[in-house]
Amino acid sequence: MNTVQLVQEDVRRVGAELAKVQKILRETEFPKGNLIIKRFKGYKTGMPYVRIYSAANVAEAPGTIDAAKAADGANVDQLTKLADLAEAPEADDTGKAIKLRKADYTEGNLCASEQTKKARDRYIPRAQRDLARQLALKKYYTAKERDLREEYAALSAFARCFRTKGQRTEQLLRKYPEVYALIKDEVNDRNVRARRWSEEAYIGKKNYADELIHETVSRQKVRSKSEVLIANELYYAGIPYRYECQQIIGGVSFYPDFTILNPRTGKVLIWEHFGLATKREYMSDAVHKLAHYAENGLVHGRNFIMTYESERVPLNVSTVRLMIDTYLR
Repeated sequence: MNTVQLVQEDVRRVGAELAKVQKILRETEFPKGNLIIKRFKGYKTGMPYVRIYSAANVAEAPGTIDAAKAADGANVDQLTKLADLAEAPEADDTGKAIKLRKADYTEGNLCASEQTKKARDRYIPRAQRDLARQLALKKYYTAKERDLREEYAALSAFARCFRTKGQRTEQLLRKYPEVYALIKDEVNDRNVRARRWSEEAYIGKKNYADELIHETVSRQKVRSKSEVLIANELYYAGIPYRYECQQIIGGVSFYPDFTILNPRTGKVLIWEHFGLATKREYMSDAVHKLAHYAENGLVHGRNFIMTYESERVPLNVSTVRLMIDTYLR
């Protein structure tokens, strides 16, 4: 796929996800108010509050010390100390912090409510954990909906702009065939570079050459039937590769199963197949190899892909084709 097709695919994906989130927000009866988390000196974790802006809802909210006492069963002395919060500076707009006037209080998780000019903040006791959970979900989906709307707008704008302006290189070659005649060998660079790359000599693995007993459709010898499957599907897809080509990664010499040139992007990536996933010693070595790869910038899905199998679950052609369609098309 070209750039426009990739962006249009992302537009559809983000649009579908946005519609799903908007449906949740529209159809779920979330509680009124907003969840805020306040942090107090002497308490290791933040405490949940519901911030309600409607005067009617404030009147219904049990935000008094007596109600808090009934909810959490705290002692009167502690509640009296916590009542000093009413004289302390108000929380900031995000409700993240509030400064206490007294240094030390008895440990616990009860906090008094506070009244501001704009809203009423009510502490959510442990008995109302489901309320806190519902408010947290509401906060999460609201933030996610905003992120998706912005991403959808950005992708849509790019797709419209790109489609409107068109691709200058394509327009150039169509308008001036004389230019194309002069550089046609280079403008077909993807196929040309891919063919040249696949024909270049490279340093291969020399150890255990006697294990190269399985032949691919291109008459290349590999070590396993699963590698035959991968090599054949790459060949059918027209994707050039090098089998067990030496790669110096972090100063260490490796011979990955397949070093591949992505014909669409022109970038090189590695494909490793782990065929003995149930063998402890084999997988121990594989884990160390993967850790070394990761430490040196090889990231799965970006410049490195892998497949694996066990005796009970062998590699199949559907999996190989899915990997090719996902990462190499």
